[in-house]
Amino acid sequence: MEQPMENAAGRQPAARSPWLYVPSLYFAEGVPYILINTVSVILYTRLGVDNATMAFWTSWLYLPWVIKMFWGPLVDLVGTKRGWIQGTQFALFAVFGYVALSLGWQSYFLASLAGFIVGAFISATHDIATDGYYMLALDKADQAFFVGIRSTFYRVAMIFGSGLLVFLAGKLEQLGPAGAAAASAVVAPAAAVAPAAAASAAAVMTAEAATATVAAVSAAAPTAASAVAMMATEAVTATAAAASAAAFPVDAALATAAGMAETVVATASTAAASSLVPATVPGTAAAAPDVYARVLLPVVTALGCEPGNRFQAWSIVFGTVGVLFLALFLYHTLVLPRAAGDGSAAQAASGSGEQVSFGEAFRTFFTQDGIGRVLAFILLYRFGEAMLVKLASPFLLADPAKGGLGLLTEEVGIAYGTIGLLSLLVGGVLGGMAIARFGFRKCIWPMAVAMNLPDAFYIYMAWARPAKIFVYPLVAIEQLGYGFGFTAFTVYLMYVCTGKYKTSHFAIATGIMALGMMLPGFVSGYLQEQLGYTTFFVVVCLATIPGFVTIPFLLRDPRIDENATPAAG
Repeated sequence: MEQPMENAAGRQPAARSPWLYVPSLYFAEGVPYILINTVSVILYTRLGVDNATMAFWTSWLYLPWVIKMFWGPLVDLVGTKRGWIQGTQFALFAVFGYVALSLGWQSYFLASLAGFIVGAFISATHDIATDGYYMLALDKADQAFFVGIRSTFYRVAMIFGSGLLVFLAGKLEQLGPAGAAAASAVVAPAAAVAPAAAASAAAVMTAEAATATVAAVSAAAPTAASAVAMMATEAVTATAAAASAAAFPVDAALATAAGMAETVVATASTAAASSLVPATVPGTAAAAPDVYARVLLPVVTALGCEPGNRFQAWSIVFGTVGVLFLALFLYHTLVLPRAAGDGSAAQAASGSGEQVSFGEAFRTFFTQDGIGRVLAFILLYRFGEAMLVKLASPFLLADPAKGGLGLLTEEVGIAYGTIGLLSLLVGGVLGGMAIARFGFRKCIWPMAVAMNLPDAFYIYMAWARPAKIFVYPLVAIEQLGYGFGFTAFTVYLMYVCTGKYKTSHFAIATGIMALGMMLPGFVSGYLQEQLGYTTFFVVVCLATIPGFVTIPFLLRDPRIDENATPAAG
């Protein structure tokens, strides 16, 4: 609930500079949201959870943001906003620490999911306290000034979570050797061509190196197995024959073998567009230095973890987030001012009237004129996107043999967490400028098209399997269009959330918005498994039609013209 800017004694809000805490508060607000609702999808995909199970259960994680309006008064009536912020940040430290530990258990899926559910409720409560504290600690001028700042750092949190942390997880996954069992189909032809070479140390080591490489690549990308096998066979045969004939010393044979093995890996990686095969073959010396491995490997070893273990890689990531929230808790304990009016005494003075006004806020929202078209727009405008969002990252990560693109974990982090989010931010800025210049009525159709039409890119990617160099710009354009089109959605919510209870109305509207994202996610994973990625993305595009249908009814709302800007008029 909105709080008065001054308390009964007329004291002004604390004078400590908002720059000390507004950016960090909204960074702390964004990190758990993106980890729980987006990064969890990537986590479970990498750990082998099937799409139907993953999409269904992770969709439930939206629920606390849907229903947070119901316990909002508790944050108002009990304790202080400052205290709630500190308590929830410390609780998030414990939750992410628990998730990190749970990934090492046999029942890791249910255990970590329980942690995410608890974390979602805590994070939603942190959102309520942070927004309420913002209204108390800043005067009206600072509130207006820092709106853009808080939004920016919330987006920075998105990039940090789905970009940097996912990239880190990918690099940790790749630290270990991609060992595999011998591939007799590859070694046998080499031994047959040069039987004498099989006895030489150089030939044996060369065969083992190429065999391990072939097996690893074949397991990760079966469609490229035959091509890799041919290359590896030729590499083994040529090097073994040369060593057997004593054409050059053993050291030279080993160096040549390493070079050939690297060629196999590079070619196979390009052909398969996937796998976690290291840049060099274990046991060979001719390797380009990996700066990430040099930095991360000592850390992993010091923690007692197994390099390359996916479960432990993600445990390290979530453990890092836990430590981050401990640091945020300590920092905000020191810097958050005790804002005027921030206390339960001020709320208690209002008695039961606060409860009555809260109920009145619900009544006035759901009895407003045209509530049917308002609810239809909120629930359906992003219906297609709600189906897409749960399967976009799994599609990029999935093996090409299963219809995916086979991107590495860190590549998905770059695509969605960095390039995608930056494009989303740019799209949002351009959308705001467009509505300010031309008005909502002129922008709604172009924005709806910009948001939904790029979903067709996923049909193309599932059908054509483009090279990675083309995936990044396609994802960027899709996210740019989504950011541009989503602006219309946000602006319309502001139009319908006015009057005495505008803050409560906005909380109700955003809760319904979260419900609109949650419900399609329940069935998206099941549909994908039944239909395959290409047909599923066709269904996603068809699911955008209901959103378009709501627009003509939406344009009958007189509040659109009442809120038109002078420039647009």
